[in-house]
Amino acid sequence: MGKFLSFLLGIVTGVLIMVALKARTTVDDIVETLSTELSEQQPARKINYFKVRKGNKYIELHTYMHKDSVEILFGKPHEVSTYSFGDDFYEDWTYNYGSYGIISHQFSFINGELKDVTSY
Repeated sequence: MGKFLSFLLGIVTGVLIMVALKARTTVDDIVETLSTELSEQQPARKINYFKVRKGNKYIELHTYMHKDSVEILFGKPHEVSTYSFGDDFYEDWTYNYGSYGIISHQFSFINGELKDVTSY
């Protein structure tokens, strides 16, 4: 009776492993298919990285970063200017050195995504 239970347990374990492997392959296939479809639909975007000095440390930003993330990392801007052109919404954020009013950085956004950083 003990050999029979061991044999039965081995079969059940083998079946469960095969089902798990088959499910994993299916998930991998679905992810690969979706990735391929997305890459075909959207043009490749080149990401540029910027190291911006804030006080005595550097903060790394990159293009296409959402403006909320930039605000969390760098703080609220001293001045914001906005305009629209066609379907696009442009926003420029200006940061000053201390309270002197001298511009230190300018961040440019298009439709809420970081496009350019200028440090003075």
